[in-house]
Amino acid sequence: MKRKLKKALSLFLALAFLYCLFVVLPVPVFASPLQIITQPVSREVAAGGSTSFTVEADSNTGTLFFLWAYRLHGARGPSSAFTYIYGDYGIFTGANTATLTLTNVTAEYDDYEFYCAVFDGEDGIFSDVVRLTVNPIPVRITGQPASQSVAEGSNATFTVAATGTATLSYTWWFGYPNGLLFPIPDSEMYDGVNTATLTVKSVPLSLNGYMYFCRVTNTESSVTKESDLAFLTVAPAPSDAPKIDPQPAVSAVPSITGPIALRLTAGYAATSTDVFTIAGTPAPTVEKISGDARITWDDAAKRLNIATGLEAGVYPIVLKASNGVSPDAELTFTLTVEAEGASGIGNFVRINTYAPGMYSDMDEDAWYGSSKERVVANAYEYGLVRGKTAATFDPTGNIKVVEAIALAARVHSIYTTGMESFTQGEPWYQVYADYALANGIIAANDFDDITRAATRAEMAYIFSRALPQSEFPELNIVNALPDVGVDGKYGDEIYMLYKAGILTGSDILGTFYPNNSITRAEAAGIISRVKLPDTRISGKTY
Repeated sequence: MKRKLKKALSLFLALAFLYCLFVVLPVPVFASPLQIITQPVSREVAAGGSTSFTVEADSNTGTLFFLWAYRLHGARGPSSAFTYIYGDYGIFTGANTATLTLTNVTAEYDDYEFYCAVFDGEDGIFSDVVRLTVNPIPVRITGQPASQSVAEGSNATFTVAATGTATLSYTWWFGYPNGLLFPIPDSEMYDGVNTATLTVKSVPLSLNGYMYFCRVTNTESSVTKESDLAFLTVAPAPSDAPKIDPQPAVSAVPSITGPIALRLTAGYAATSTDVFTIAGTPAPTVEKISGDARITWDDAAKRLNIATGLEAGVYPIVLKASNGVSPDAELTFTLTVEAEGASGIGNFVRINTYAPGMYSDMDEDAWYGSSKERVVANAYEYGLVRGKTAATFDPTGNIKVVEAIALAARVHSIYTTGMESFTQGEPWYQVYADYALANGIIAANDFDDITRAATRAEMAYIFSRALPQSEFPELNIVNALPDVGVDGKYGDEIYMLYKAGILTGSDILGTFYPNNSITRAEAAGIISRVKLPDTRISGKTY
């Protein structure tokens, strides 16, 4: 009997303990190792003002680390990646704290997205993505022009919508299929070239594939925004359609322009597609009126021919263009002829003269300008870069993969032969891509799309192969870079260019931002240091 009472008492105590544990006593709550308590929120700020984003996080494992990042909302391609903010620079402070502060916010940051990555030494977590709105905006394009498909002889209309803080002015541009862009001149073919709506009248078949875009400028602040490109597709008119009388040709005086100096190898030629620009209505006839008889002009091909075997030397040349409209035009330049097969850095010679102000959008006091590092001027004078248009350079615009390949091909050709003999076809870049592939500058399947914007890492890869590795001696010590691993994609090429003083990074740590797109000014800086060893940076340790 005692044994049964003892057993019953033991069972009762066990049940009572479980009851107290799960019913009477509260169930303990175990904290997540890392969690965000308060998310950042989107902000709206006036241009020139300040604002901040704040995130609150908690962890039971120790100290928290913060890293903020940003990008333009809706960005596509390589530029769609977020850029991490390392340390304080520009408008940013507190990038490695729970609160990111933005001071003197400029209009360019309108519609940017931000988020914070939080780490605790064991784990990482991302905050919500929030957006920044900057008001008022000097210029904002709210409606893009749409591509048009029309029948030959009908009209096509392109419209852009924009808002701003002052009166807006509009300038429509058009581009040839080879990518060159020009402001639309006064012409009976176009209406509204300086309005929000452009009309192309009685569209001829020759405009098939042309590109159009609009530049919208705030007349008070001179801030300009460009619309997206819109393409014009023209279908042939039906054979039974009434014929449209062509517009009478307007006579225009002839012109011929080109470099003040030109370097070629005996046996090679220079064509009007890559060296000389010939214009006039009707089309001018060009002839060589002065210079050695072994240097001839082929007017049918618009090409200057250098006879094989012509001894090396410097030859003055004068070309004349005439079309019956007075006056005739002349181009005088010096031609340096080298022995065939000569190669080396000495092949790069100054053939153009850069004049500050020749491009309206160049800030000559910026790092790339003629009063600072002069990289655009150097690249232009050595014949490696040209303006986006006749009047603009677009220093902050992105450079495409194919444009980088074309630059590298020109550098390789000049280094190897003393000249560049590329005749553009359709598409314009095919001759450069073929040359780069044949000479090991790029390899098949390197790029998914060579017409998209290039990343900084891709630019380094392409340019590093424009010259032999012997032309990149080590001038700096590079132990490690913050955002590039030596074993990563293009790591070898990027480290080689850092060691050679061609790349310098964006801060004292040498941060490279390999996945960011690269601007035309930055590309000019890299290509200038590639071809001009005395401009490379030396004596640095990363």
